[in-house]
Amino acid sequence: MGESTASEQSKVSKEIVLRLGQLGVEVAASALQLGSAAAFINCAVDIWRTKTGQRQQQFAAALLEREPDLMARLAAAASGDRAGLRPDELELIGVGMASLSPTANAERVTRMAQLVSNGLGASEVETARTKRLARLLGQLDDEHLLVLMFFDLTATNERREQIATAHPHLFPVLSPKVSMIERIERFQAGFPSEPPAPKPTEAEVREKANQRLHFKLSAEHLQSLGLLRYEVTENGPDTRIYHLSSAGHEFLLAIGLAAMDRSDHKPYAYL
Repeated sequence: MGESTASEQSKVSKEIVLRLGQLGVEVAASALQLGSAAAFINCAVDIWRTKTGQRQQQFAAALLEREPDLMARLAAAASGDRAGLRPDELELIGVGMASLSPTANAERVTRMAQLVSNGLGASEVETARTKRLARLLGQLDDEHLLVLMFFDLTATNERREQIATAHPHLFPVLSPKVSMIERIERFQAGFPSEPPAPKPTEAEVREKANQRLHFKLSAEHLQSLGLLRYEVTENGPDTRIYHLSSAGHEFLLAIGLAAMDRSDHKPYAYL
């Protein structure tokens, strides 16, 4: 019974992807016939290029779970019924599908389906906003998302430390520095001074440099997209220090990755 249900679900999800492709072509053809291609042609571009890959079928299945009337709205769109999906909603689904790489994991597929679902049945302004967020998610890999989560001010320090500790290739673990006051206190208390740390090897120095570069490249990409911002100083922006921007906070909220652990720390309160 379970295998039969899974097979039927796979068949339906593949049918959704195929039907979306057909609708994309039909919408484009209709737009050309009506002489209104400038207004509607974009709604077909992402959809008719979509192939029936495994990730696209998984996305369709996840979207169908959230939108049980999706097939009915697709049929209505094909017949011109007002209850059908609007051209911008068709484009949104196409953007979501096209933004999933063949190596996208199940969590990313689910988050994309959740994001696209939020834009279906919404106002045209909200659908357009969701479309931009879906394209943005497609430009980021998992490590970009980890960097954003690390700078999330609504997360506790413990959560941020866990992220850094679990991904040392991206967040180099810094050795705790002993202040001069701590050294004096240890000396006065009769504790022997700690021996100096051994000098790092050339391989360790090179590895640290690679880690810093890895992080810098990820953070700079996020800054170029407006999701991170530089520290503001009297002498201008400090490009060595990053903070989550209001757009970055909105993005994390939209894809369900904002921690929201600390009600006293909201990024938009500092921007």
